[in-house]
Amino acid sequence: MEEALKFITINPAIQLGIEKRVGSLEVGKDADLAIWSGPPLSSLSRCERTYIDGAEYWSLEKDAGHRAWTEKERRRLIQKVLAAKDEGGDWKEKKEKEYRCCDVEHGGAR
Repeated sequence: MEEALKFITINPAIQLGIEKRVGSLEVGKDADLAIWSGPPLSSLSRCERTYIDGAEYWSLEKDAGHRAWTEKERRRLIQKVLAAKDEGGDWKEKKEKEYRCCDVEHGGAR
């Protein structure tokens, strides 16, 4: 397992001549980290967090929150489209009319 990790960490850094900056966890080196639920080479493990330049970039918790927000926004937009259709006429037609009105009012500039 240790050799497999070297194969994807320090060995490429050595080949690129950048092993003094990256490739292993040592004080003073640049580090982007991924925190795994188990052995990183196992197909059963999943990434739980990533850090880039010392700042958390992604986490399971943030992802869950983003997915919930996206679903809420999706439902809101669908309801808006359906409400526009219920008011009579096609939603696309209404948007085109709004743009045409804007063109007339503002001399063609949107």
